[in-house]
Amino acid sequence: MAGKIRPTIDVETTVADIVGIGNIAGTQVNPATEDSLALVKTAVEAAPYKGTTVTKYALTITSADTEYSQALPANTKQFSVHLRDMAAFRLAYVTGKVATPTNPFETVPAGSEKYVENIQPSALTLYIASPVATKTAEIEAWA
Repeated sequence: MAGKIRPTIDVETTVADIVGIGNIAGTQVNPATEDSLALVKTAVEAAPYKGTTVTKYALTITSADTEYSQALPANTKQFSVHLRDMAAFRLAYVTGKVATPTNPFETVPAGSEKYVENIQPSALTLYIASPVATKTAEIEAWA
């Protein structure tokens, strides 16, 4: 396979031989030590998908089958959206798709919320419509 490296282990190799192998930089790696776990923890905490600032929105939907939009903060890492009374609604990431349902859009069923994580958009706007008037979309975004 091009671009992939698959290590081979000799039949005579034991688990004790594998522990302490080196990484690509030549640094000894021992996944059984606390040092290795600490490095993994540090790497996870530094992951680019971790949001540190939350922004909450209450988007008022006054008319049925009408598109409403909410721009999320730059570099949003995750977001969730639901209607305050947990009613069904339509959601899209491009304009002109939810008022008169036109693909691509998504129906979020009653009693549900849309939750998206591990994203890296430079900009993101949600487009929402409800089949019923007088609703409020509650949106939480982490950037």
